[in-house]
Amino acid sequence: MDKKLEEYLLENHAPVLLEYYAYLNREDLPKVGDKVVTLRSGFGGNAGCVRRVKEIQEEYILLSDNDSWREYLSKIDVWYKDIVVIK
Repeated sequence: MDKKLEEYLLENHAPVLLEYYAYLNREDLPKVGDKVVTLRSGFGGNAGCVRRVKEIQEEYILLSDNDSWREYLSKIDVWYKDIVVIK
């Protein structure tokens, strides 16, 4: 990627750049216990919410926040569009 484009995206559209990097490594699924940040709204909050990977299922990644009763799903084949791992 062109350095100027990368700098522009980082400054103005950071979630897009994070999603792109996650796409490049999409086969590296997050692991149970990893801390993630949501890239989109709809996980019990807006983009930027911190969640933990609770479980990896056949079709979904199960996320949770500090409240044990709240859980969120991310489809496993497009997880990189929903979350980014921050460990």
